[in-house]
Amino acid sequence: MKKVFLLLSLFVLALPAISDDMILQIWQSDGNVVSINLNEQPVTTYSEGNLTITTTKTVITYPLEKVVKYTYVSAEGIDSLEGMKSHFSQDGETLTFSGLTQGTEIAIYSSAGMVIQKVKARNQHKTTVSVSDLPPGVYLVKVNEITYKITKR
Repeated sequence: MKKVFLLLSLFVLALPAISDDMILQIWQSDGNVVSINLNEQPVTTYSEGNLTITTTKTVITYPLEKVVKYTYVSAEGIDSLEGMKSHFSQDGETLTFSGLTQGTEIAIYSSAGMVIQKVKARNQHKTTVSVSDLPPGVYLVKVNEITYKITKR
């Protein structure tokens, strides 16, 4: 346990030295790989059988039984990585998904659990969802087995 804590502490201290092209990848048992840029300052926590990644832009929760591994890699050449199937990012009032199977449902829920919006992925390359019409608040975005928590300001 002390070794794990020491390694995590060293990693946190080294974060400012990590270049902008480094990413955290979460590898899932269904073959999906989610990539998060380290500029978003991901913080990893575990609770109640879940892995939660909190960034400056979003919160993503995965059931631990569906996480195979997570790795830190250079983002250069990321498009050529085998097995990478999906990616999510939030830029202001736009959510962008890539690598989803055509027809995959993207659902946005209010914090009260009400469905606000549903969109079907058009193709694997890129599906964007605008949240500009939503009032400021916290929302859940569900895609397949993954739930993202986003904040609209």
